[in-house]
Amino acid sequence: MLSLISPLRLASRVFPIVRWSRSYDFRTGIGDLIAGITVALTLIPQSIAYASLAGFEPQYGLYASFAGAFVYAVMGTCPQINIGPTALLSLLTFTYTSGTNPDFAVLLCFISGIVTLVAGIAQLGFLVEFVSLPVVSGFTSAAAITIASSQIKGLLGLRFNAETFKSTWEGIFHHITDTRMQDTLLGLACCVVLLGMKAMKDIRLKDPQDDKGRRSAIIIQRTLWFAGVSRNAVVVVIASILAFIFHEDKGEPLILTGTITPGLPTPQLPPFHSII
Repeated sequence: MLSLISPLRLASRVFPIVRWSRSYDFRTGIGDLIAGITVALTLIPQSIAYASLAGFEPQYGLYASFAGAFVYAVMGTCPQINIGPTALLSLLTFTYTSGTNPDFAVLLCFISGIVTLVAGIAQLGFLVEFVSLPVVSGFTSAAAITIASSQIKGLLGLRFNAETFKSTWEGIFHHITDTRMQDTLLGLACCVVLLGMKAMKDIRLKDPQDDKGRRSAIIIQRTLWFAGVSRNAVVVVIASILAFIFHEDKGEPLILTGTITPGLPTPQLPPFHSII
């Protein structure tokens, strides 16, 4: 049976890029370029935040954000999916690697990938059907509350060490008087702008009767849709420009991420032994 399968068909099943690249055109490329820029500008600060949530330096979040994207571009089957670190995975990574060095997180990701690959080859996806919906809902809700709580201190501009949900809120109550108003205002302003721009893409204009008005309505409708879709990138760019301008002052009015280690890691197997 294996001899009847053509090499091209086998390659297209293992590497879907062989199949869809033949029908790829300029218009699709422009759309992907816009989507790529938008997602990248969103993923950069998001990955830095996830690295902090996992308890590691910012560059590890950036490594995790683009490494998977390169592999999925060749082997992925869904064009709408975003590959990269998530808040839930960062929280679970922190749970098992807290107090260690990044080698343990790298090895954890490697082992998780092997388990996922074996589960996919063995067609074990049906096991998800036996997971109760209330369990999934409870786990997701609890994780969302924990993750949101861990970001409150950053929103208020507070600096203290906390590893658990309880210690986070105790630290917030003890350091509430140290709240930095400028950081809080910037964070809240970003939240308000994001929510407002998200609502813009859902605005529907009335259909004018004349052709000129109809063309104008189409342009406005597409502009609102584009503004709503690119809201994350717009907020990131504007907030970065404001931070750069205000950072010129010696008073450091805003808390910045700081210097990120430049360069890329050398591709190699993860370390199987390390010193904590």
